[in-house]
Amino acid sequence: MKPIIKSSNFFISLLFIILLFFKDSVFAIKVKSMVVFGDSYSDDGNGVFKLSDGTFPPTPYFEGRFSNGPVWIEYLSKKLDIKPENYENYATGGATVNTMSVPSASGFNDEIEVPGIRQQVNNYVTEAHDEGIGSKGVEDLFVVTSFGNDYFYSIRHGPDVVSPEQVIGQFITNLQTLYIEFGAVNFLVATLPDISTFPGFSRSSESERAFLSKLVQSHNMILKQALDVLKVDFKKIKTFVIDTDKIFKKFSKENSNIPCVNINHYGTLVCDNPDNYLFWDNLHVTTIVHEAIATEAFNILS
Repeated sequence: MKPIIKSSNFFISLLFIILLFFKDSVFAIKVKSMVVFGDSYSDDGNGVFKLSDGTFPPTPYFEGRFSNGPVWIEYLSKKLDIKPENYENYATGGATVNTMSVPSASGFNDEIEVPGIRQQVNNYVTEAHDEGIGSKGVEDLFVVTSFGNDYFYSIRHGPDVVSPEQVIGQFITNLQTLYIEFGAVNFLVATLPDISTFPGFSRSSESERAFLSKLVQSHNMILKQALDVLKVDFKKIKTFVIDTDKIFKKFSKENSNIPCVNINHYGTLVCDNPDNYLFWDNLHVTTIVHEAIATEAFNILS
């Protein structure tokens, strides 16, 4: 029996050594710093809330977030154990991909002007150069996400709905800029969920919702194609793509088309249990869904 015990101990020791060897290799990339650009889904309270002097979004929104709790990028930062000094977030609610193409605005009546993602990137480039920040390395993650404001704004204000080709073209330009200016190689991006299912479009006609659904499908297809081309043009670049539509469908519940909070001229109504709701308001999800997005992002980076 002794040889068997020795053999077992040997394999246990060998397994332990292997685990030690690979403990720092469990991630597709090892992330030490994170820079975030985006819209209300990534706005951690330092975007619109500051621009509005703390008035928008109002209570019962959570501390300037467009949800009832932390947003996904905050959950992800915690999962990745990013230190506060290595975390920068330029995301601002209402941001489009480029304000010069489609205006970026927030507030009840779009009265708050906000920087688009292109303008956020430009601000970061200027500030980084002023501070003498040089090239970024393989342990730096750039998060660039857009959850449909270009389409929301152009649908509301017309006369024409911006095309996915235009939106993705501007989006890819932002990634190229970050690569050229700083050597950024790690990008976390996201596909669009099916916005036709959002409560904000529940009163739209069937044909209008079908149009929106096809718009999203085109957007996601063109995004993936553009990312493939980007990686051919810039071979060092790695892209990690979150499939948000898949996450939203997993969270489809009894109240999946009903917002938890309803704010109007008569007051504010909030549901009893937000965790039973997919949507916090007509366009934004509850914090439990944000946490699921973060978990998916974390798994993708693993």
